[in-house]
Amino acid sequence: ASLTTKTDVVGAHINVIGGVNGTLAAVTIGGSLIGGSGDRSGYIESTGNLGAVKITGDARGGAGFRSGGIVGGKIASITIGGALVGAGGDESAEIYAPGDIGPVSILGSVTGGTGQYSGIVWSDAKLASVTIGGSLVGGIGSESGYIFSGSDMGAVKITGDVRGGGGFAAGSIASGGKLAGLTIGGSLIGAAGGNSGSVFAPSDMGAVQITGSVIGSNAGGTGRIQTSGKLASVTIGGSLIGSGGQSTGKVESFLDMGAMTVKGDVIGGSGNFSGAVSSEAKLASVTIGGSLIGSSGQASGQVFSNGTLGPVVITGDVRGGSFAAGSETQATGAVVSNANITSVTIGGSLIGGAGVYSGLLASGLANGPLKDMGAVKITGDVRGGGGVGSGRVQSNGKLASLTIGRSLVGSSGSESGSVVSFQDMGAVNIKGDVIGGSITGAGFIASSAKIASVTIGGSLIGGSGSLSGSIFSVGELTTLTITGDIRGGSASGSAQLNDSGSVTAGRIATLTLGGSLIAGTDATTALFTNNGAIRVTNDIASATIKGSIIGNSTHRALITARGQLTPAGTTDLAIGKLTVTGRVEHGLIHAGINPNDSTTGRNADAQIGPVVISGDWIASSLVAGALAGVDGQFGTGDDVKISGGGSPKDAATVFSKITSIVIGGEVLGTVGAGDHFGFVAENIGSFKVKAGTSTFPMIAGNSNDDFLVGLLGDLRVNEI
Repeated sequence: ASLTTKTDVVGAHINVIGGVNGTLAAVTIGGSLIGGSGDRSGYIESTGNLGAVKITGDARGGAGFRSGGIVGGKIASITIGGALVGAGGDESAEIYAPGDIGPVSILGSVTGGTGQYSGIVWSDAKLASVTIGGSLVGGIGSESGYIFSGSDMGAVKITGDVRGGGGFAAGSIASGGKLAGLTIGGSLIGAAGGNSGSVFAPSDMGAVQITGSVIGSNAGGTGRIQTSGKLASVTIGGSLIGSGGQSTGKVESFLDMGAMTVKGDVIGGSGNFSGAVSSEAKLASVTIGGSLIGSSGQASGQVFSNGTLGPVVITGDVRGGSFAAGSETQATGAVVSNANITSVTIGGSLIGGAGVYSGLLASGLANGPLKDMGAVKITGDVRGGGGVGSGRVQSNGKLASLTIGRSLVGSSGSESGSVVSFQDMGAVNIKGDVIGGSITGAGFIASSAKIASVTIGGSLIGGSGSLSGSIFSVGELTTLTITGDIRGGSASGSAQLNDSGSVTAGRIATLTLGGSLIAGTDATTALFTNNGAIRVTNDIASATIKGSIIGNSTHRALITARGQLTPAGTTDLAIGKLTVTGRVEHGLIHAGINPNDSTTGRNADAQIGPVVISGDWIASSLVAGALAGVDGQFGTGDDVKISGGGSPKDAATVFSKITSIVIGGEVLGTVGAGDHFGFVAENIGSFKVKAGTSTFPMIAGNSNDDFLVGLLGDLRVNEI
């Protein structure tokens, strides 16, 4: 049987239409289907199957239960030329079948009402497809304005918005199996009801394309796209915006996620995990046309992958938020993977916030094998904030390379504005300055293994925090090039300061400093060491300083190197060659000292190659394989060969040596008593001062030259 009318079906006239135990082959209504105040008014029902249902106008619910609705055991197809509009009655304006529903096409909008399950398309089994020419809008009733299937759901296409309502899950789409795909021509918007304005599938979800934005609300789970399976891809033409509710404005998959593209911003809110992209497996790629911005919610404004994270491209900034507790995985305004990250490109700046690890790029955080990070390119600055580890690039494995278009700047958070790798680090290129902050490790570059190269277009500037404005490499730093200065920090009162404005490495093959090495000022009663220093565990093959080495009466500018890791024959060069275009004033260049411990692993056989100083030599010492005696000063009679704790290297056939010394300016100590300086080694090959055209005759062999130089009587050449 079939039913055909050329006019409206109005609830006041017809209560129940359809076979109680039969089947309607087809239903065609030339007008609208309109429910009234009575239960099942304006209602089409078949306990058997329904064939094709066509309604020229609207299907509108009323105050009655299941008013203005369509129910069948299975429904072959639904076509509504107008809108599906829920009302006050529960299940009003309902399309429902316990079995499969074929293609559903609604030219207008689907709107929920105050009744539960009002304005819905619902199959307990499969739903072939849904096409809505207007918007899907939730109401006050729970699960109103709702599309649901108990099993797989085919492609869903909505021309307008998907908007949540006041009811739980109102204005939402949920599949009990797979969701083939979703296209929304407008925006996905959460509202006051929990999980409203959301999309969910427990199995795989196909491509999701949203022309507008995805926006959460202050209720949890709103404005969310979530699958417990794989997510093929997501494209959002606007922004992804979280709010005060947990997991609002969020895209999440429990298995692999394909390409994720947001043409606007990704913005976190005060809710935990809001404004976020998260995959518990792999994430193929992320492209954000605007900025990634964290807020006060845990992991807000975050891109997270538990598996490999493919290329990440962010046109604007990555900015941390204020969430203050927790670990790297809870970071706000962050890109985080527990596995490898293929690459990261940020068109703006990486900016830390007040929160712990806010403004973070990190790979390999989970326990297990170390994971790598590919090339990182940041057009603007990397700036720390008040939070620990904020404004930070961190690889728990290798870091392929890093380019920063402006400066690396530490702040008041420990290790803020920092770059860290737990294994080898490739080329690091910073076009501006590296600037330390007010606390430990702020403005810091560090590798637990090797660094291929570091190039700084500006200066390396220490701050008031230890290890701030510093470079540290356990292994070799092959090439270090700094266009400007290395400047140590200063301290006063009772503040302790160590290794501010410093370089520490296992080895440096080539060092080029375009400016000067400048020590900080010690005005503190606490420990103050290595502030304005270059120190290596093994050797510096070649060092060129185009400016000067400048310390002060409170603290010396320092260059130290222990010597070769595996010396060959009688050669053990700690500093292969040193050239300074300017002057050396209140400096100490000391071969044979291990920066990791000044009393162990030392080297009495350390040697220095040719030393050329174009300017003056003032109140400074150049020492190889020797220590100052009891008086603590070099160039005096109690200078001694390195010995003592830690069984220092002292081969019988190898001797400490300075190959040659050429000074182009004056050689001076200081005016007044109480200090002394020296050129000290077992052997000094030659010594020449060009300012006075003086070449001092050196006696061949070891330990046989000892004479004063300069005019003030406190600077001596001393072969120990």
